[in-house]
Amino acid sequence: MDLTFNKRMSKVLLEICCYIVQSVIIAEKEGADRIEFCTAAYEGGITPSYVAI
Repeated sequence: MDLTFNKRMSKVLLEICCYIVQSVIIAEKEGADRIEFCTAAYEGGITPSYVAI
């Protein structure tokens, strides 16, 4: 067994796209590595305005 293969494996990160603050809180509690806060789901998600953040 080639043990060098395991050393080169990188961690898979879980990124969650959230459209409401409650989803952000849940994603954090459930272990998301990254959270992208978006608006306009019908357009595929866009960066929210400064006011929304």
